[in-house]
Amino acid sequence: MLIAADVSVAGWLGTYCYGNSCRDAPMVVPKEHLPDVTAKPDAQLAFSLAGGTKFAGWTASYSKGSNGPTTELGRGGDLYDSGTGDQLTSVSFAVPPPGDWALHFDLFFADGDAFYSWHLTVE
Repeated sequence: MLIAADVSVAGWLGTYCYGNSCRDAPMVVPKEHLPDVTAKPDAQLAFSLAGGTKFAGWTASYSKGSNGPTTELGRGGDLYDSGTGDQLTSVSFAVPPPGDWALHFDLFFADGDAFYSWHLTVE
């Protein structure tokens, strides 16, 4: 879930491997078809998984379109699990500059990874 201005929005789940399940998404759907999020220019976005599920690491980035070059917004935790396991339950990061963006969030677990996206409008 992405939280902006006290509103939670579930992301579009792309490629993932978690536990015994995997799914390949060849590309992200056009940003106009991604879940919508609106934020103020000085806002912080927060990400967490349902039920407080823990994860090991993350990266957040944005781009003009759903597929293409991205600019990193932040990263943290252990992106390449070194045995520390899943420790994080939520993270926050600043929004990109004002504009119409695709927001991407890569999530890393001790035993897998997942990719989420949103259509983000920064006023």
